[in-house]
Amino acid sequence: MKYEMEKVETLVRSVLEKNKSTREDDHLLYKEVLRKIDPLLVNDNFEKSFTNAKKLGLPVFESVSRARRKLQSANEDLRGSIENQKAREERQMDMFEYALKK
Repeated sequence: MKYEMEKVETLVRSVLEKNKSTREDDHLLYKEVLRKIDPLLVNDNFEKSFTNAKKLGLPVFESVSRARRKLQSANEDLRGSIENQKAREERQMDMFEYALKK
């Protein structure tokens, strides 16, 4: 099963609404998205699920992260703490600077 971005966004929104901790950490968010798809994916064999994500038709980690960014930019109530938002902005500036270096 291939996950289209609209379905990924729906899953991400659901997780962000129910679990505030996922608003602060994309790794936790990804794990909870996988748990929502199939609870058996998040167990002792998580490494197997993660490394075989494409074969299993799971959403790509980056797609989940992008959906989170889109949802949080449009929905203030889905954003993490002010501290976390500031830290993300700082990391974004670091990435811009890195990207501009030759």
